[in-house]
Amino acid sequence: MPNSLLMNSRILICFGALLALTSTLNCRAETAHATFWCISLRFHQAKANGATLDISSVPGPPFNGELFPYNGDTYAGYFYLTTSQGTINGALYVDLPPFADTDSNGFDDFFEIGLAAGGTTSGSFQTAVGNGAVTAAWNRAAGSKDGTCAIDLNSPTFGDLGRFSLPFEVLSYSGPLTYTPGTNIVTGGIELAQTGNPASLIGGPVEFVKSATNRFNMLFLQPGVWTNAAAQNLIYTNEVFERDTRWPTNYYGYVDFEDGDPSTPAPDYYTWVLSIDDLNDANHNSIPDFSDDPIAAPPRPALSLALTSTNLLLTVRGEVGQTNLLQQTSSLTGTNWQTTGTIVLTNSPQVVPLDLPASQPRFWRLRTQ
Repeated sequence: MPNSLLMNSRILICFGALLALTSTLNCRAETAHATFWCISLRFHQAKANGATLDISSVPGPPFNGELFPYNGDTYAGYFYLTTSQGTINGALYVDLPPFADTDSNGFDDFFEIGLAAGGTTSGSFQTAVGNGAVTAAWNRAAGSKDGTCAIDLNSPTFGDLGRFSLPFEVLSYSGPLTYTPGTNIVTGGIELAQTGNPASLIGGPVEFVKSATNRFNMLFLQPGVWTNAAAQNLIYTNEVFERDTRWPTNYYGYVDFEDGDPSTPAPDYYTWVLSIDDLNDANHNSIPDFSDDPIAAPPRPALSLALTSTNLLLTVRGEVGQTNLLQQTSSLTGTNWQTTGTIVLTNSPQVVPLDLPASQPRFWRLRTQ
């Protein structure tokens, strides 16, 4: 029986199904988890004994609530103390609680929402008519982005200016970072939701260029633009990201925006920390796929069929060690593909004998696992 007649009447190999089910590994998108927080704090107005206290990083009103890093643990901002007698304003300097890392991940507990933070610190303030001392009692419960900072202002000139319990929040987001591994460049996208306010979103494309001399442990975030829930553009510049071998699945670095909160009148909330945790490790070499060299694509599979006097010979060419399911059906219009065996390639090419169909058409395909 000629091969052409055999193929037309009884037997067909489904090449299309095989090729569609076999993908190149170095083009596969993967997902890491990202945590993102601003190193500035957002304060809200406090009231006490008929007076109000506001914090801002720019002269107000309006006040943007930002207390920003000034020097080490010391944070700074303008303060506005308004009473019935008028307003006292100046510069406020106050320390955050000392660095703590109870979960040993390298990040300050103060900015990790899942951990509690607190303590009493000191500081100072300066006004046009004199300076004074500040005492601050910080408290934020585990699992909450919101806390309170009870500030006491004492002036040698005016005496005790009062104790104000100011609500503050850590601006923290988390969500997936989907990326495609690359030899020199890692591209992807990030989608982050605010802790405690999931409707507030930040996200957009990301591109990292690997260091030419330390590509597994150092990458350079390229400039780009994200958007927030109000569809405002958040333009950021390039920054260095590193992987610390003490925490080998984590990458961390800064994201510096031209304006981290476009809803306020002036640029503010510039600097944020992006922590990327990637548990993907396709080749199990303890280097996450985020910075590892992509796995080379396996050989593209190929099938051929030969007829003998007693049976058919299916020749499979592909990646040695690859497991394939041999499936068959009597109709290409149906969905009832039955698995008739498993083929593990021990060499390439590899020949697999098949029985001749009895009386009805028969179609075969390989499904890679």
